[in-house]
Amino acid sequence: MRGDEVELWAGEGGGASGSDGGVAGGPGSDGAGRGGSGGDTGDGSGAGAGSGGAGAPAVPDNCVAGRDGRALVCVDYEAPDPAELTVELSDLVGFRPQPPVAAMEPNGWGVAGLETNLVSSAGTHEQSGSLLGFPAEVRFVPVGYAWDYGDGETRRSGTGGARWAELSLPEFSATSTSHAFHNAGNFTITPTAVYRAEYRFAGMTWRRIEGTLDSAGTPIAAAIRQAGTVVVTGECGVVRTAPGC
Repeated sequence: MRGDEVELWAGEGGGASGSDGGVAGGPGSDGAGRGGSGGDTGDGSGAGAGSGGAGAPAVPDNCVAGRDGRALVCVDYEAPDPAELTVELSDLVGFRPQPPVAAMEPNGWGVAGLETNLVSSAGTHEQSGSLLGFPAEVRFVPVGYAWDYGDGETRRSGTGGARWAELSLPEFSATSTSHAFHNAGNFTITPTAVYRAEYRFAGMTWRRIEGTLDSAGTPIAAAIRQAGTVVVTGECGVVRTAPGC
């Protein structure tokens, strides 16, 4: 950015005024009056005003008046080269990664002391918009997951986990993303996807931004109950709707 001072054109004061003196009996210079009568000399001052100046020129948009009221301070703004910009996570105004899709097994309930399986998923996605004043694309890539179980415990994992059936495991089995609540109660579980971000301006390759972003998903309500012995009419593992199950 460069600042230059230029002199404001003076549009004040008009052209030359009429001459003060005239030749006897003759017209005054530029004026409308004539000389006095009689003698060899006359006073005949010109009464007409001289022609006006051309006026001040228009002030360019990149200029402002100087302190003296006459000089202009003009600044030439040179647009930055996008290739030279360093983008940070705080610059991603208007870009937000998608929240994860999460589920709980068993659905909405659990048994104190037994494992509750939690599964979360998120995918790579791109968004278009303005980044630092330039058209750009931002890509979010999931690199991990986090869980706040609502009982004071949290966990971060490199995987979103999988359902028991997909893992060929029986219910209440421990998995890489399961959690055992120690006490009965109602808890709110908050799933979070952890993303890294990449960006590119038009005609450029993808560049990675340092750091990660968290995007919280919809909280899950979990009712955890104490285990008890009940009489049932069928095998709950086979018929989940049997009385007592």
